[in-house]
Amino acid sequence: MESDDTTRKRVNAPSIPEVPMPDGSDIARDIGLTLLSVLSGPASSIAAVLIRSPIQKRNEEWRIQLTRAFEHLHEQVDESNFEALKQNEEFATTVLHATKVAMFTHRKEKHEMLRNAVLNSALPDAPVDDERLVFLNLVDEFSVAHVQVLKAFRLPGIRDVFGFSLEDGEWRKNTGVGSLFDFVTASVPELDIKFDFFIQILSLLHARELIGNTHNEARNMFSRITHTPELSAFGQRFLDFIESPLDEQTTDLRPRG
Repeated sequence: MESDDTTRKRVNAPSIPEVPMPDGSDIARDIGLTLLSVLSGPASSIAAVLIRSPIQKRNEEWRIQLTRAFEHLHEQVDESNFEALKQNEEFATTVLHATKVAMFTHRKEKHEMLRNAVLNSALPDAPVDDERLVFLNLVDEFSVAHVQVLKAFRLPGIRDVFGFSLEDGEWRKNTGVGSLFDFVTASVPELDIKFDFFIQILSLLHARELIGNTHNEARNMFSRITHTPELSAFGQRFLDFIESPLDEQTTDLRPRG
């Protein structure tokens, strides 16, 4: 039987902004139904259900995911901060933007990133509004593999990989790229990509200034030694934003590094 305290928390837990169905999904559904309108009789009705139901399912799962996450967060954050969120237009925009992205992907990993982004936006030390939207757009733009590779740049052993400079126009031909590929794919077993796709991922992460070469190049008597590309400060903030602020085992807030 639940205690009075538990019941009170559920009653007082603040509501998150209403999550509407994105306009894009309605447009996509209408186009799909138009294309299938040549089917007559029951087939067209079945088509309507098949096209609409995945979006409805994602919307429902997203609502549940956010609600449960906020119940946990509510136990750790001052009540006044939650009350302020109800009137916070920036936070409402973050929720709606994250919802739009969530509706257009089936990847659960991305849904988790977006949930974490919303939770982090509810905290007092949340990134500024403009940076949040940039980060959410990156979640939309990147594949799950992009994020997995980016996270690998935080692994301690990556500094031991043979280095190369992304500022070098011929970096794709550097043998250090192959060493980095071997290290990343061995360190992240769930990452199943080909070498040419890995090159494309590095190129985009560098173009978005999430990774780069920050150390000065050192020389010895035989050759120039270049450090392995590193996670930028911007890249670190992005990863912090899409990672849960909660300890998933205890639901306590994680300490900020």
